[in-house]
Amino acid sequence: MKLYSLCALLSIAKADPDTPRGKGTKGGIFGKGYSNYVINDVKVKDIDAVFFNETVDVSTITAAISVWDMEILSDRRIEKKDNKEKVFLPPKMKKVKDKALDDGEMLYYASPIVPSLTFEGLSNIDNTDVNGHSSASSPGDPIGAVGHKYYVQAVNDLWGIYDKQTGNIEVGPRSLASLFGDGFPVEECVYWGFGDPSVVYDADAKVFLLAQLTSGCWVDDDDDDDDYHYGVAQCYNCVAVLDEESLTVQRFALPYPTLNAEGDYPRFAVYGDYYLLTANGWRYDANDDDKVTYDGTVVYVINKHELFDNGVVSYATFSIPPQYYVYTLLPADNDSAPPQGSTIPLVSLSYGFPSLRVFEISMDFVAQTGTLMQVEDFQVANFNFVGPCSDASIDCTVVNSCPPSYFDCIPQPGVSKESYLHPADDRLMHRLAYQNFGDYESMVVSHSVSVGKDSLNNTIASIRWYEIIRQQDDNGKFSLKQQGTFAPNDGVSRFMPSVAQDKFGNIAMGYTVSDAFNVYPGIRVTGRRRNDPDGKMSFAEGIIVDGIAAQEGEDIRLGDYSSMSIDPEDGCTFYHTNMHYYSSSEGEIEDNCEHCWKTKVSKFSLPGCD
Repeated sequence: MKLYSLCALLSIAKADPDTPRGKGTKGGIFGKGYSNYVINDVKVKDIDAVFFNETVDVSTITAAISVWDMEILSDRRIEKKDNKEKVFLPPKMKKVKDKALDDGEMLYYASPIVPSLTFEGLSNIDNTDVNGHSSASSPGDPIGAVGHKYYVQAVNDLWGIYDKQTGNIEVGPRSLASLFGDGFPVEECVYWGFGDPSVVYDADAKVFLLAQLTSGCWVDDDDDDDDYHYGVAQCYNCVAVLDEESLTVQRFALPYPTLNAEGDYPRFAVYGDYYLLTANGWRYDANDDDKVTYDGTVVYVINKHELFDNGVVSYATFSIPPQYYVYTLLPADNDSAPPQGSTIPLVSLSYGFPSLRVFEISMDFVAQTGTLMQVEDFQVANFNFVGPCSDASIDCTVVNSCPPSYFDCIPQPGVSKESYLHPADDRLMHRLAYQNFGDYESMVVSHSVSVGKDSLNNTIASIRWYEIIRQQDDNGKFSLKQQGTFAPNDGVSRFMPSVAQDKFGNIAMGYTVSDAFNVYPGIRVTGRRRNDPDGKMSFAEGIIVDGIAAQEGEDIRLGDYSSMSIDPEDGCTFYHTNMHYYSSSEGEIEDNCEHCWKTKVSKFSLPGCD
């Protein structure tokens, strides 16, 4: 999310040592006004769907419209005045040996992955040019998807359309708000958009889906002093459906199921006949702007045929109560068509074992019935969380005295520990990439873990990845096929991963790198072929871009995710987008540069896929 938004990783904003938390909890939330929750590993009970049928805003806009004039709205836009962090903490755990460790020494293909095309994506210079200097955003949250003709990328607070063969930008950069600014009736999508963009592609319908959240449920006091506060209001996730052929956009808004709460960190996916969006719920106190309470997880399932055939947003919601702690639940995003009528898989990271929780949704929009079920809880190989990284003797889940630096663990060259980066290791990372291989279905996903210390006693982060399969000849039962922790023994941290498969089951993974010595935040990729030994990334790393500067200042979140997608035309070509720094945040190289990050898009394939 952007600088003033409310999504959190494992950091604490304005921690208040007087806030009660309750001793003996396995995990929870803390910081000023944050409520306490116990991480509960009890199996989630079946949850029934709540159905909605609403007329979509049938008016369309053209994606190639002129830049929407944000100045016209300046009297109604508000500055995001806080950087409150939503905080989830894993339980304090004894350091363990990572039994899935892959040190990268057993390379089967010594030649690194070399992209056939790289091109510049959106940057924070674009943000300042399009949205104005005060809207410069950090973290960047780069995300994108490839279609039949175009690559569509989004960051906080921009989007753009690129020719996927040349990398030339065709439309944009545009403000995310421009998707909703031309007569859209839900003004929260226009004036209170807080980013956290999502971009996915539906190869069947040939449309891109873009989304961002509205945050804070801001309410005007109506006393002419431009004083906004968290009030009893409706928050939304705002969705735009971009037709790849006509470049026209349909828009609609999904209200959060309860008032005065938002659906944060939304994750979008396409699965067969449905579009899915999941979000972490956070409830605001109308009387205390600093009090935020975890509200559980919400899942939206949208009937895409009703949307295209009848112009109706027919959708259902599933609300998972907060006591189950199903945080950042990723829906399967199909890169090939699932079996007709199959249940919809979703996966989240659980801290209890640790483990992976697997859910299924069965839907019938005709009968208006639907159920979300937890069907598996796979114990995975032990791993270590990245944070806290400053004083292991203090259990931050019990003693509310840990400053933000305890969770800013990723070093950068030439900066103090106050400018170390967030690992975002409290969640599975975008996306849960799905392929149907006929006799079985496969999903791959990843997150960040700790694998030790460097010579300066800094934490080294690396990437744990998994492949989960569903066997067609075993009553649709899920199993954990393989897992690995990719951790070359070079002292470099690897984090913000995204992973996907091609049509033959070869896997590619892209991520951010950084260390304390000479590796500035940059972008690399690796991969494996389908029949390589389980748990191993067997290709030498490919360097997409070496960063040349560190991120400095108060905001130490480089980005909340990156994105790996697969070309629907050939099923072989990967597209990865991520961000890097080209100038220090404290040393501006241009008059309008604040947080000088850029993004890069790389295109490559792995040998044997043709």
